Amino acid sequence: MYFDIPAISRAFRTDLNSIKESFLFEMLPNGKRKSVDYLRWCTKCAAIGFHSPLFQLEIITDCPIHSRPLRSNCPHCSAKVPYKLRRDVIDIPFTCTVCKTDFAPVLRNPQTRSLQLRVDEMTRLDNIIDLLKFEDRLIPLKLEINRERKFQGMGEVIIAPADLRRRHAEYIGFVIQVLDDLKAESDTAQPPLELTQISHIYLGTRPEPLQRAKVKKYRRTKVSNDDKLITPVKQSWDDMLYALYTLYSAIRRKIWRSMITAHQSCVTSAAHQLWWHLEGEKTVNFCPIAEAFLRWRMFWEGCGSPQHLVGPLTKPPFGILGWQAEAAPICPPGWSRETEIWVAKHVFSRACMSNFYDWVEVASHSHANGNIVWSKHATSGRFESYWALTGHDSWQRPVRIYMQSEVLQTRVSLRERVDCEHYLDHKHQISQLKR
Repeated sequence: MYFDIPAISRAFRTDLNSIKESFLFEMLPNGKRKSVDYLRWCTKCAAIGFHSPLFQLEIITDCPIHSRPLRSNCPHCSAKVPYKLRRDVIDIPFTCTVCKTDFAPVLRNPQTRSLQLRVDEMTRLDNIIDLLKFEDRLIPLKLEINRERKFQGMGEVIIAPADLRRRHAEYIGFVIQVLDDLKAESDTAQPPLELTQISHIYLGTRPEPLQRAKVKKYRRTKVSNDDKLITPVKQSWDDMLYALYTLYSAIRRKIWRSMITAHQSCVTSAAHQLWWHLEGEKTVNFCPIAEAFLRWRMFWEGCGSPQHLVGPLTKPPFGILGWQAEAAPICPPGWSRETEIWVAKHVFSRACMSNFYDWVEVASHSHANGNIVWSKHATSGRFESYWALTGHDSWQRPVRIYMQSEVLQTRVSLRERVDCEHYLDHKHQISQLKR
């Protein structure tokens, strides 16, 4: 659909650039990103009379400013408001077209003097726009690079998508580093054809089948009750999810036994006290290391109640399953399944550890504020690493993973020894945890 933007600018008595920024196809170079045709808004942004066209993109599910899920239905009648230039929508914007519920009363308040965001809030939105623009400009460049590499007999290049929570300069710097390294590789001459030795396979007699009477039988070991409960859950998992969960279990044991040894009692006591679903709740703060470990496990295991983390696994780890569906690298066709799992495990291990350090930072801020706001969207992604893949999954050109090699460290000391006073203070705080 074509819009006469200069005519709209004259009708609204607004400068041309502001009108252009209201249309997604004007903001993004390739204009191929999917958007929804109904209004999606943030309740906190609407309370100050603000709305961004970024909220209409399918990839944006939470407000970049307030980290709250975007609303798409009227809170009273559950109807969707069309996001179109229609008379009934334009006359009273941000109002339900069915029951006339006002989503942004501040727009109709004559005493409202300013509807502008703060500088840091505008910076976040500008950062997301810059990331999306760079990703769109990167699409034809990656296609051209892969075309040249296929012509030279080299593997395809796959680069991780941009993390909208991080600064766009970090993503641009990582992409430039990867492309520079690939350019140096493609500038070298193509190696000569290497001939491998031919092996001869002769038709011979098959070995005798193994006699069942000679096979020694062993008594099966007794299966514990926990294993009996876990086994049916894992039977429906594919090989990728099973490998990722095995790796996650190893990382969890490493953190529990080596990194937060002094806070194990804090973790256990807090988990037993928090028995209800905590998403969106606000509670008093307690030991920040215990909070970080519990929220980290809740994130990856898809659990809303810390008390359920104490018992055996009774359902699939939905956090890991979501990462596998959304963030796991998609390898080129022709790569073996073993290679795909190997790549996914390398990327997941970094994401898993980075996420833990991120939760430690969140917990330290919660401890300083004196309360905990339980939200699975609280992390900033500051410790996470971008990745890129290339290679042919062959011994001539093995698979190569590019990752940012920044050392993970946080301002909070994880291995610091704690005294009895710390645990008593923690016990006093969790005694005040009530729903």
